[in-house]
Amino acid sequence: MRAAKRLSDALKAPLVALYVETPAAARFSDAENTQLARNLSLAASLGATLQSVPATSVQEAMLAQCKEVRATQLALGKSRGRGGWLKQRDGIVQDILDKTTGVAIHVIPFDETSRGRDWRRWLPDGTWKGDAVGIGSVAALTLAAFLAQGWIGRGPIDLLYLLPVIYSASLYGFRAGLVAAIAAGIAYNFFFLPPFYTFIIYGPANVITAVLLVIVAIITGQLAARARAAAALAMRSARDNAGLARFATRLGAASTTEETAHLIRDELRTLLAVQTIVLHQSGDGVTITPYGQTKPKLSPTGRAAAEWAMEHGEDAGLGTSTLTASKWQFRPLKTSLGTLAVLGFRGPPDSGGSCGAGRKPDRSGFPCP
Repeated sequence: MRAAKRLSDALKAPLVALYVETPAAARFSDAENTQLARNLSLAASLGATLQSVPATSVQEAMLAQCKEVRATQLALGKSRGRGGWLKQRDGIVQDILDKTTGVAIHVIPFDETSRGRDWRRWLPDGTWKGDAVGIGSVAALTLAAFLAQGWIGRGPIDLLYLLPVIYSASLYGFRAGLVAAIAAGIAYNFFFLPPFYTFIIYGPANVITAVLLVIVAIITGQLAARARAAAALAMRSARDNAGLARFATRLGAASTTEETAHLIRDELRTLLAVQTIVLHQSGDGVTITPYGQTKPKLSPTGRAAAEWAMEHGEDAGLGTSTLTASKWQFRPLKTSLGTLAVLGFRGPPDSGGSCGAGRKPDRSGFPCP
């Protein structure tokens, strides 16, 4: 990120930091969310314009964004890995190198500290409710097919088992579809392949039928789960855009500085689930904007952090490198005219300055201490 900043300064070009939000972001651990928040906070402190794009493919989103903003330089970070970064080719970086034309790509190697991986990360994400629905839907179809086999025959029953797989994967994700696919293969073998009511399969044709049923069901479930994830990502993006449009409309209607501060404070408090205050410079130091705001009690350390953020235009307080003993984190609102105000963040009142119960660090960079 710092290398991109140096490149931007050398070319006298604007710097854009792009975050591609994929469905995998929902499975980020607390450490990964914290690292993401720190990276975005670092990009903002370097003067980059932050852009968040929801997509199912990181490569396609980056290439589309480069075309949209007409980027001429693209900086990518790449871990060296154990065998050397030239030997271990990263899939995303290599795919971008192969598909990009007209853009100078800078691949910046870095040493990544190895950290333990939780084996549960490799398991498909899902819930026990989804697993139960998958098994239950297969059981219901098995009962219906068993009662109707005299009328429809056994020929189309294997295709009917795709229905509970698609249903489970569409509602509860890939794991539910996978469970349903395995259950469908077992049920079809037990009830509808000779010899009946055993798990033994005789004849190559029956073996191929059972194996193909499971394979086709798994692939179908995966496609349905991907469609579900893409739809959920699109809906979340639509909600975010609607919220931004609503906030922009309210902000544009504000006619005074106090009203603008009130809107910003309320929006951030709702978005981040934290206490917020807006501070501005007065003749005798930093004072709290009085419009609709109860004056909190700032400790001497908190006031010093607020004054530092106002005077130096840098973050201060909790989660930063300056005056970390403060229970508040202060961020300057900077424009070309200088620092106009300071935003203060603190955890909910019942958390003692930390994040609420179960809340993960967010992309704003406000950490859970």
